[in-house]
Amino acid sequence: MLSSSSSTAPPSKDNTDQCTPSSEEINACKEMMIKQLTEEYSLPDIVEELKRTKLRLVYCLYEFLINSNRLHQSMRYPNLFVYPHIGNDEPYYDVNYHNYELKYDYSIYSDIQLRLESYFEDIKSEFINNYLNIDDLNIDNIKSSVTGQWNAIYLVNQGKIDEQICKLFPNTTNIIEDILGFNDRICRLNIGYVYFSIIHKGTHIKPHCGVSNIKLRIQLPLIVNDHVTMKVKNVERQYNEGEIIILDDSFVHEVIYKDANDNLILDQDEQLFSSTNNENIELDEPKELSSEEIKQKRREELSDIRVVLLIDINHPDLTKEELDLIQVFFAQLDGSNQN
Repeated sequence: MLSSSSSTAPPSKDNTDQCTPSSEEINACKEMMIKQLTEEYSLPDIVEELKRTKLRLVYCLYEFLINSNRLHQSMRYPNLFVYPHIGNDEPYYDVNYHNYELKYDYSIYSDIQLRLESYFEDIKSEFINNYLNIDDLNIDNIKSSVTGQWNAIYLVNQGKIDEQICKLFPNTTNIIEDILGFNDRICRLNIGYVYFSIIHKGTHIKPHCGVSNIKLRIQLPLIVNDHVTMKVKNVERQYNEGEIIILDDSFVHEVIYKDANDNLILDQDEQLFSSTNNENIELDEPKELSSEEIKQKRREELSDIRVVLLIDINHPDLTKEELDLIQVFFAQLDGSNQN
């Protein structure tokens, strides 16, 4: 179920109100397609035609809303749906992974990668300065699909810009705005995020899928070491500082950060059952630290954390008209979840 948030449609040189369909137009299109599929056409023929044309969004929503079909594929079962006929069915899109034998235009990804990487030192420096010196920095704890410790500092959370955090990271914010645009390529649906992802050694972000392939995820590694690996669609890669990775997170993916002894932290249930004498393990309550203690703790752990700037972008293969329709669909679905 989608969570509630406001979001902003990508800008257009044309009048947005003229190209954004109303709910009545969407319903009329859906009814027309249902009639065609059930009465006037051979089902296989019309479905294949819809897959090949710009009506792929209508086909996708019809399958999702009418047939409860999320269009899942092998190693790709997102919470929402797999949007048909975008991308290249590969897990990565950055220049370090390109399969140039495929007939797919990677130029837009190469441009984004080169421009973001040129600002690597600026972004890393700003992060380290704030992380070490702002003791009350708003750092969230992510608990889903993880054992160990995974934290986040959100510039965009569920499509909504955190103005306070952006003011603390003006260089990073301005770089993202200049290269991608918060109201342009950045995914501002309530499945879109921009954040510093921080994981500690021994952490395992377990295999999981994102919400949909209508967005791609850019990762700019800021602080990494040889013990951290990421796997997407069973293709494992090592992080390198300053080298962009662009992935389709609708595929099954995970991140593993083993400690110096090549171990992972067990979750609480696993800890209880791993005790040799089968006795319960009492977990210590977290101690409340002073401002100076927080700063000292962060200085000590800086060399042991993995920090990556994550940026969700609208999939470049989607047309402006499709993005407008998707925006309307998400707004209606989100509204229905509030009732």
